[in-house]
Amino acid sequence: MRTVTDEDMRMFALLALEQLALPQSRATFLDALSDENDTVRPIGLRGLFLIRDPQAICAAEDAYRTGNTVTKQVALFCLNRTATDDTIGSLQRLLDAEQSWRWRRAIKKALRQARSKGPRPIWDK
Repeated sequence: MRTVTDEDMRMFALLALEQLALPQSRATFLDALSDENDTVRPIGLRGLFLIRDPQAICAAEDAYRTGNTVTKQVALFCLNRTATDDTIGSLQRLLDAEQSWRWRRAIKKALRQARSKGPRPIWDK
């Protein structure tokens, strides 16, 4: 049987905060984005989007550039779901900088989906 580590507890706590989606959790989610543990970073990013933090768009772009595969997928998902002019610009910048054809394809798909939703005020559902 595996023992629960401090990293596991931090991850479980972040998952609980993500489910609650309280604006008071903003500082915790921002801290999670700079965490060395790659399983914690996507949770922090999703949390920022769930509380509709304005810094989430820049955070998603940075997380995509520096993250692992899961973090990149979460960043694209979050940018796609927001679908504002800012996120479309962010996706375009990521596309321009990306070398991998697989990731370029994923970014193009997110761009198409975001554009098909049309320009919306930030954080509309």
